[in-house]
Amino acid sequence: MAKANQSSRLRVFLCHASEDKDRVRELYSTLARLKTDPWLDEKKLLPGQDWLTEITEAIRQSHVILVCISKNSVFKEGTVQRELKLALDMAEEKPEGAIYLIPVRLEQCDLPNRLRHLQWVDLFKADWMPRLFRALEQRSSALGIAWPRDPDGSGARAPAFTVLSDGSEFAEDLATVAQTAGFLRVTDPAWSSLDAGEKAYDLLLIVRGDEFFRPGDERFYRRVRAYVEHGGLVLATPWVSWETRQNGAFRHFLPFEYVNDQYFEDRPLSVFRNDAEPVSASFPQQFQIRASYEQLLTKEGSVVLLSATEGGGTPIPFFGYRRTGAGALYYLNCCQHDCGGGMPSPLDSEPLRTGLGVFLASVHDEIAAINRASAEPVVTRPLHFSSHGEMQRPGLAEAADE
Repeated sequence: MAKANQSSRLRVFLCHASEDKDRVRELYSTLARLKTDPWLDEKKLLPGQDWLTEITEAIRQSHVILVCISKNSVFKEGTVQRELKLALDMAEEKPEGAIYLIPVRLEQCDLPNRLRHLQWVDLFKADWMPRLFRALEQRSSALGIAWPRDPDGSGARAPAFTVLSDGSEFAEDLATVAQTAGFLRVTDPAWSSLDAGEKAYDLLLIVRGDEFFRPGDERFYRRVRAYVEHGGLVLATPWVSWETRQNGAFRHFLPFEYVNDQYFEDRPLSVFRNDAEPVSASFPQQFQIRASYEQLLTKEGSVVLLSATEGGGTPIPFFGYRRTGAGALYYLNCCQHDCGGGMPSPLDSEPLRTGLGVFLASVHDEIAAINRASAEPVVTRPLHFSSHGEMQRPGLAEAADE
C-alpha cells in the first residue's frame, strides 16, 4: 500500500461546457469542502494569465479529470473538446485500471464515443455522491494521498452535513457552527442522498424562516422522515412546524406541537436549560436572545434541552429532540424571519452560538466513533439515542466481543 502524503491533496480538474457552469459550480463547492483541490477556470485563473496555457498545465498536473457531460457539451466545439482530447492523451500514460477519467453526466444524455468504455456517474441520481467519493478515495489511496474523509486512517467516513437554506444570515451561521464543530459540509442540490442506501451526510440542517410553502414540500418532508428513520439526524428550525401543520404524517414526527396557529417575530427571549438532561450542560444556565419563534408544546416522548419565555410568560420548548426509527429530529425554535426587516441572526448571541457549537461537537464525536466502529469487522446495530440524548449503537460493545 502506498505511503500517505499528509501534505498533498487530490487535484481534480473539472472539464465542462460554459453553459453548464451553475451545476459545475455546485460540484466544485462539494469537492472543495471535501478538502480536495478542484480546478475550475473561474476560480483558478488570474487576470492576465494565458488561459490556454494554464488549463493545459492544470490538466497535466491533475490526479483525476471529471468530464462533465450534458446535451450542451456533447456536440459543442472548441475548448471543451480540446480539454477532453488532452485528458484522453494523458490517460494513455496512466497504469492500466487506474481511475483517472470519470465521466459525470449532468443530465440524461449519450456519452461521447471516446468515453463509452468508462463507467460514468449520474449527478441527477440518488447515489451520485457516495459513488463518486468512493472512486476519488480509491484514486487517493493508489497515489498515497491521505483521503480527507478518513482523517485518522480508520477507514471510517468523516461526519458530514448539508443544509437546506432560506438564504438568511442565520442559515449560514448555523452551517458555520456545524463546520466549526467538525462536520464536513457537502451539497446535495436535488436532495438525492435522502433516498440513497448509503448516505453522503449524517446531519441535515433545515432553515425555513424566509422561504416556505414550495411545490413538492409534502414529498420532500416524506423523504426527510425516511432519512431519519434510517439513521439520519435532522436539525430543523421555524417555520417547519408552521408549514407542516396540515401535513399529518410529518407533523406527528416533530418533537413539538405547533399550537394556536401562533408565531412571533423579533422578540426578546429568556432561554434556560433543562438541568434534568445532562447533555444540556453545554449551554449556560440562562441567557438572553432576540429571535422569531413558534408557539409550541412538548409532545410525550420528546426531550427538551432548552426552554424559553417572553416577558416572564409560560415557558415554551426552545431546543430538543425526538427519536424516530434509527435517527432523531432536533428542533431549534428560532429563526431570523422578520417582516419589518433588520432583525439580526439569533446566532449573534454568543451563549447560543457557543453552546450549540459544543453540543454539535459532541454529536460529531459520537458519529465519528460510530463510523470508526462500523469500519471494523464487527456486527453493528441501528443508531439510536439514550435517554440523555447521547448517540449510541445498542449492543456494539457486545458485538465487538463476539
